[in-house]
Amino acid sequence: MRMDLPFALLVCIVGCIDKGSDPVNPPEGGHYVATAPDQDTGSTGIGDIEPPLLTDADGDGHTSDVDCDDADETVNPDASEVCDGVDNNCDGEIDEDVAGLYYVDSDGDGYGDEGTVRAACEPVEGRITVGGDCNDNDADISPVADELCNEVDDNCDGIVDGPDPLDPYVFYQDADGDGFGTPEVTIEACSVPAGYVSNDRDCFDFDEEISPFAFEFCDGRDTDCNGVADDSYSLDADIWYVDEDGDEFGDPAMYVTSCEPVSGHVMNDGDCDDTDALTHAEAEEVCNHRDDDCDGVVDNGFELSLSYRDSDGDGHGDVSMPVLSCTPVAGYVAAGDDCDDGEYWAHPGLVELCDSIDNDCDGIIDEELVFTDFVPDADGDGYGDATGAVITDCLPPAGHVVNTTDCDDGNASIYPAAIESCNGLDDNCNGELDEGLADYTYFLDEDEDGFGIPDITISACAQPPGYSEVDSDCDDIEEDTHPGAYESCDDRDNDCNGLIDDECGSRRDYVMFVTSTFIGSTESTWLDTREDANAYCAGYAADHGIDATDFQVVYSTPEEAARDHLDYLPGVDRVFDRDGTEVGGEDIFDGTSLLLPDMMSWTITGSGVDGTFAECSGSLESGAWPICQFCERKFTCSSSSEGPFTGGSCCWTGTRAILCMGAL
Repeated sequence: MRMDLPFALLVCIVGCIDKGSDPVNPPEGGHYVATAPDQDTGSTGIGDIEPPLLTDADGDGHTSDVDCDDADETVNPDASEVCDGVDNNCDGEIDEDVAGLYYVDSDGDGYGDEGTVRAACEPVEGRITVGGDCNDNDADISPVADELCNEVDDNCDGIVDGPDPLDPYVFYQDADGDGFGTPEVTIEACSVPAGYVSNDRDCFDFDEEISPFAFEFCDGRDTDCNGVADDSYSLDADIWYVDEDGDEFGDPAMYVTSCEPVSGHVMNDGDCDDTDALTHAEAEEVCNHRDDDCDGVVDNGFELSLSYRDSDGDGHGDVSMPVLSCTPVAGYVAAGDDCDDGEYWAHPGLVELCDSIDNDCDGIIDEELVFTDFVPDADGDGYGDATGAVITDCLPPAGHVVNTTDCDDGNASIYPAAIESCNGLDDNCNGELDEGLADYTYFLDEDEDGFGIPDITISACAQPPGYSEVDSDCDDIEEDTHPGAYESCDDRDNDCNGLIDDECGSRRDYVMFVTSTFIGSTESTWLDTREDANAYCAGYAADHGIDATDFQVVYSTPEEAARDHLDYLPGVDRVFDRDGTEVGGEDIFDGTSLLLPDMMSWTITGSGVDGTFAECSGSLESGAWPICQFCERKFTCSSSSEGPFTGGSCCWTGTRAILCMGAL
């Protein structure tokens, strides 16, 4: 039987034989491939062709004609490509599809530049494995970036500003092509699509003659898209003039435009006075000082006469203010000869008066009048100062008189006709002081304690300073020594009764005064003890120049009244008000109540223990409860000590008067 072998095998076989290869014993580790004889001829063809000898040296099942490395059994067309720098599958490529791709990421956005790709089996320092960045110099541009309307391909899809940008603009369909779109049809895009515009101001997008820029006409349509059809801006609108007086003639300065008639308006503008229905372009002119027919001329067609403005009503007018009229005009006269139309007492024919006015309009003021010298009367007593500046006039100027006999023009009670009084002054300007007045004897009071000594006297019509009306002082050097003074135990006759230290220390004379302070509704214990209260009085007296000692606050408790603390002798003890001013001559205790100065304005306000306002208030009678300190019981809202609050309540707010007493 004849076997046909492929020509290539025959060639290989012949070549192998020619090279001295042993067809029976192949090389170590390899194989020879024999050829079969031709089936038709039985010939191997060796005699005709020298077939090549194919080997599979590495024994991987692939002959050397397809095995790209017949010395490595891991390299053949069926091998799997691995990342080792070798063409494992003999496809002419090394490490294809198995090597890692590494890219440069210059902007650090996590995506590399495709143009910088490098294949490697191991990671490449400074490179990343993700590509796809179309602009590696901008971190805001990458395959995962949001597409924006900025004329940039932000997401690297090859399309600029599309197709689904994050910030698209809204465009409106402009069907009629007039440049204004309708809000009813919109599209979102980065640039204006054909047939769209960026505004939605068209009110009718099917007529290019209707748009916000179109002119309005009186045609029943809103062509300018302002929401009003045939408005006053229509180019062919009529002009309507205000007709306030209803005479069918309008004021040319007051008008509106409208496609329709306007109430109170007419189309005729022939009225020059729209407040008078008898004045208009077709009215009849009459003599009334008015332009009745609105032709610009007053009283035209009537005979006119000239008159002049008489502002002061003296019958003479101002020649510079004439008027032409067909009838007399109120406030105007025929004569225009007044020299001062603002002064009634100035016009031709008037008698000249002494008034600094040219009364007769002859150009001379106050001519042929008698002038007199006048002197100042500064104090207004009718007598002038002879040394004052003289004014010569035909009438006395204000504050001036003819009489020049005042000896003191600064005192209105001193003048020649005044009655002399005891004041050490020359009241009647006769050169003598206090003449004709009774004299009295006054005694020297050198210590000014109100008591003088009989040895040194002075006669005068009134008590001079440093003198007293009484002469019973036994020591005019010590001010605390005089009749009625407090007798101290000091080896002296303090009260001038002729006895030394008689009953000394047994009687106290007091100074009393009233202070003011603020006691808040939550501060009723602002003085914690009696000592604190008495110290407060001492400090107050020192601040106000009140000289005394042993101070105490006079106040009430449930067991005692304020008057129980009062040791007071009318006419002897001294009383001061809250300003430190002495109040004398009044008995402040009438046997039933205290008549203390500045004590009548006390007010109490009831409140709870917690200071909550209880909405009640009232006034205390004078002297009843000067302060609330140390009171176990307080006042009720009726201001009565018979109906007190429970202990701990607060009864005072506002400014309160406090009575203080101290020993002289």
